[in-house]
Amino acid sequence: MSKQVSELKGIIIDSHNLARQGFTQVGGIAHLALLAMQTPEAYRSADSFAAALHAVRCISQDIMSCVDSQVEAAGLPINDDAADRRLAARLAAEKDEE
Repeated sequence: MSKQVSELKGIIIDSHNLARQGFTQVGGIAHLALLAMQTPEAYRSADSFAAALHAVRCISQDIMSCVDSQVEAAGLPINDDAADRRLAARLAAEKDEE
């Protein structure tokens, strides 16, 4: 097996493990939030749900950053089509304002 293929295999395995870990964490948070919604107390405090959503966001951003770093380290491009569309929309809006 070539060095490049071996490196790519390592990236895939690492990314898979990171994704599984993140999905497990997010799934656990969602499960607890859904259970909490079966109690009256859950509806008296939005702070717990806000904290759960914040945790989900942080987990997803951390995993995305790790995976992106691995892809970049392998010399592969990272494509974020949504970010590209947002940039194009912003530039178009700025051009319309001129």
